[in-house]
Amino acid sequence: MYKSFIVWSVLAYGALVLLFGLLGYMRAGSMASLISGVSFGTLLGISALFLACKKKLGGILAFFASFVLTIIFSIRYAMTGKMIPGAFALFSAAILLFFMIQLFLRGIFSQGEGSPKEK
Repeated sequence: MYKSFIVWSVLAYGALVLLFGLLGYMRAGSMASLISGVSFGTLLGISALFLACKKKLGGILAFFASFVLTIIFSIRYAMTGKMIPGAFALFSAAILLFFMIQLFLRGIFSQGEGSPKEK
């Protein structure tokens, strides 16, 4: 149950990132928001797919994507001080980082299904 919660959390976070990237483009004409929203949203979607297939790469991709997004939105929040999207995106990235840390701490990525050594 815990693993599927992480998969759905990563997928939902990817959908939010994609949605906010599209909204940033539609409201402000920000091509950077569109490109980063589509890129990171897609990457998080792929990460969720890998996690669902019990591939270690999924957790690694999701962890680093959320880490990079946290840094980007922290800088954006520090520069503008605006609550949306900076603080919201920072908060959601921190939540995903928490989920990913939990995955690593609970040993989800130990030699389980889909590992190269079992093939």
